[in-house]
Amino acid sequence: MENTKIKEFCGPQPNNFVSANPTDNNFIFENDPSFPALNLYDFFGRGATVNSYQECAYYVHDGWEPFKTTIFDYSQLFGVIVIPLIIFVLSRKLNLLEKVKKFNLFSTFKESFKNNTIINVSLITFVVFQHFFIFDYVRTKSVRISSFIDEYVVLSSNVNFYKNLDFNAGGFLGGSYSVYLTSGPISAIGSVISWNITNNFILGRISNFYWLLILQLIFSVFLFKLHRKDFRLLIAFNGLILLSIPWWQGGLYSLGEIASMIIFTNSMFLFHKFRKFSMILFSISIFFGKILTLLPFFGFYGAQLLIKRNLRKTLFEITYFLIPLVVWLVLVEFNYESGNTIQYFKDQYYLIINHSGSGVSTLNTSQFFNIEQNIFQTEIINWSIYDRIRLSLTPIITIYIIYINREKINMVYDNLSFPLIFSIFIPYLWFWLINSNKWIRYSQHFSVVVLIVLLYLLFSNINLDKSSYFITTSMLAFFIENSKFLIGVLVITALFLIVKLDTKILNRAISILFIVVFTIDISLPYFEKDTLSNLNNSIEECIETLVSSECVDAYMRKLSR
Repeated sequence: MENTKIKEFCGPQPNNFVSANPTDNNFIFENDPSFPALNLYDFFGRGATVNSYQECAYYVHDGWEPFKTTIFDYSQLFGVIVIPLIIFVLSRKLNLLEKVKKFNLFSTFKESFKNNTIINVSLITFVVFQHFFIFDYVRTKSVRISSFIDEYVVLSSNVNFYKNLDFNAGGFLGGSYSVYLTSGPISAIGSVISWNITNNFILGRISNFYWLLILQLIFSVFLFKLHRKDFRLLIAFNGLILLSIPWWQGGLYSLGEIASMIIFTNSMFLFHKFRKFSMILFSISIFFGKILTLLPFFGFYGAQLLIKRNLRKTLFEITYFLIPLVVWLVLVEFNYESGNTIQYFKDQYYLIINHSGSGVSTLNTSQFFNIEQNIFQTEIINWSIYDRIRLSLTPIITIYIIYINREKINMVYDNLSFPLIFSIFIPYLWFWLINSNKWIRYSQHFSVVVLIVLLYLLFSNINLDKSSYFITTSMLAFFIENSKFLIGVLVITALFLIVKLDTKILNRAISILFIVVFTIDISLPYFEKDTLSNLNNSIEECIETLVSSECVDAYMRKLSR
């Protein structure tokens, strides 16, 4: 385990390596110009910059790591969870909540909702104010994230696809319609449009975020109108929910997971009203988005088949599901550089079974049964404690909330509870038990479903019981990204509202609370910085064509700075 960590953090061991054995505090490590400087931290939050393999190995041997969970993380977590719990227990003991009920604190609040004009004007004003900070937040992140070869691959392949239907990122990845191009055309529509206008990678990242926002906005408004739900407050939270997805910058890189899962998740909610259209959308999210979306689809549609076993209807629906696949395979047949469609299927099969991310290759090995190696020797060790909690516990608790409220959910969304449960559970099991890489972007195949489901449960006025309201709000609170103190603020305030208000107004009150707190969270970085992000980041070598070695080299060199 120890040698594995040294190799992971410090790199391969040099020849003739001699480990350091300092005898006092005056020992000085010799710098190695060829070794990239690395920041390491210990449990107590102390930091050290190591400048050689010898120095790095020494510190890692003593328990220092690049992304160490420190005592400050645990104390912060204590403040978020334990302190609100203590306040709640004391308030119950002292009957504080009963005393608060005697005050008519919310009478004005209730009356304001009766005036639609006030609500509409206030909401429009707030959304404009909110998007000032959302844009700045996205712009700053777009400038600060470094180059990522997958971004170049996705953008170049999709620019070629929308120009001449040639899904091609260059010969180094297998040419046209290569099976190694795993993020399909729906993932990069925003960045492709921006690239054709500006030839700027940074603006492409920003544009792709707004493509995802527009996509989620259209789906959610249509869905709420379909079910005769008030969608006004939902509009103010769609952008915030996208920024709450763990490693949401994958959308800035134009990777396929988020776009694919937005389409897939909303298609589940539309399924019983528009079955044919939903089947087409499911297929688009898989074959024109991300092939891994098959996992939640198997969970969803498998549950549908168990609930209503109708072979004739199933075959009819599968016909619609096959339409986008047939279109894709026709393009493959005429353009696949490695052969025909049959060869494409063979290459896709071998890629899946041999790719470390799929985990198929480890099913018959000892690694699959080694829980420590399968979980704690993966990217998870670099996650924050909050990512570990929200990606391991939140999906399970969401499944529990759906199950205990299944009758209410089924009444509004037409027997959707069990298909929703399995659409979360199947990719969740795959990620934690089978997937060898544990890349955080792979978790988006269930985390996006969880977030959108929780969003719709809170904003669609399903009238959950008060305990479910509290659990749901507490889970969503853990997706606050920047100021963890706001988690405690949100949970305590939500608890107060849940106890104080009746169910008729509770839903809107909780919705407004989330909108305000999450907006505060993404606005804080604006006030903490002293310079604006520079968007002037065009790369001359890529203007004429993206598919060239000069463009790749310049992209990796310039945006890595």
